[in-house]
Amino acid sequence: MADSPSFVRCKQCGRAWPDRTAFLADPQVRLSGCQVETDRPEASVFLFDHRAPGCGTTIAIKLPAFDDLYAGPRHKVKWGASAKCAKKCHDPKNLEACTNPCAAAHVRQILRKVMEMNQR
Repeated sequence: MADSPSFVRCKQCGRAWPDRTAFLADPQVRLSGCQVETDRPEASVFLFDHRAPGCGTTIAIKLPAFDDLYAGPRHKVKWGASAKCAKKCHDPKNLEACTNPCAAAHVRQILRKVMEMNQR
């Protein structure tokens, strides 16, 4: 019998989570960063540390897995290389929201939602 589909599987220890809710609710999983692609925000990646005994790997999950958590505006202007940019997206460990109306702003808003769901 084939394995049932899972939301994500840890490549280090093999632990699998059946869905996003179970993954984010796991106390051994902690959001640790976000690699925002300012030129292509849809290619951004959220980073999670799997703090299970004997593991400790980082799990990268692409933005589309969380995209439904945000229904607000999607801006077209890319400020990543401009003086108007707050540079939060340039630091993968910075998990703060950004209110600048740029193309990557929705990634930061999704990041905040994921962080709230992961801290329960």
